[in-house]
Amino acid sequence: MTKGILGRATVLAILCAACAFIGGCRTAPDSKAALSEIMTELVSSLPPGLDADAALAALDQAIPVTSTGTLIAVYYSNRATIYRDAKKDYPRALADYDKAIELAPGVSQVYVNRGMLHQLAGDPALARADYSKALALDPENALAYCRRGDVDRMDQQDDRSIADYTAAIALDPQRAEAFCGRGMAYAQTARYDLALADFSEAIKLNPRDYTAYHERGLAYLEEKTDLARALADMDRALDVDPHQPVAHADRARILEFLGRRSEALEEYRKVVKLSASAPPAVVEQAKQRIAALEDELR
Repeated sequence: MTKGILGRATVLAILCAACAFIGGCRTAPDSKAALSEIMTELVSSLPPGLDADAALAALDQAIPVTSTGTLIAVYYSNRATIYRDAKKDYPRALADYDKAIELAPGVSQVYVNRGMLHQLAGDPALARADYSKALALDPENALAYCRRGDVDRMDQQDDRSIADYTAAIALDPQRAEAFCGRGMAYAQTARYDLALADFSEAIKLNPRDYTAYHERGLAYLEEKTDLARALADMDRALDVDPHQPVAHADRARILEFLGRRSEALEEYRKVVKLSASAPPAVVEQAKQRIAALEDELR
């Protein structure tokens, strides 16, 4: 069974500690609003429009002169999030998250933020420990359930991940990423009817959910052998994000099944053009198919 690559490689956009999560970041109208947000609220992802360098400079100035323990913890955590997401400086991010936890050890969301860092850095065990700590502090943190579900799904602990996604959905029925994640776990265990229902709900909640379209297309391809629907979903996924090499590769496979070899060849060529962001195995397979199709079409 082919498993969706992008859904397991990507950390989805999330909201801040208030737990008002609607499947993505709140929109900020401009860079000043984004800077204001990161100076006043605990965030888990960068506000849209944020000037990362300006925000780092502001936080660097604010931290030494701030005496309120909770506020300075917010500053450290938000600076860590900038280092994590904008600068990819994981050691500095970890140091700042650790300091935020030292200053405010009872704030659930900071553990979630640090868990996301551990996940990005390739340490799922530490990530899971942080998500579990977050839930011990706040059993209603839907995001912590969702992120822990991601870790367990990637570790093939499907039933455990399904339980966490289900808990996230119970707390926040509008959380598209929880439906999408649970759908992926169902697909990994060949429960395709349940997977398709969850992907469709995710798309209903977020019509621009690339991963849900991509994964639903794979489910149609793998179990239902509904090539028309599989192709339609790959088209929708690429409409959301045309620069995803895995979706181009999967679209090429579908086109080959349909006998549309010239179109499949063009899709494989797109995979090679996007090779910098593609898994090496996907690029190598695309190159092999290009050679074979070019030979067939001569």
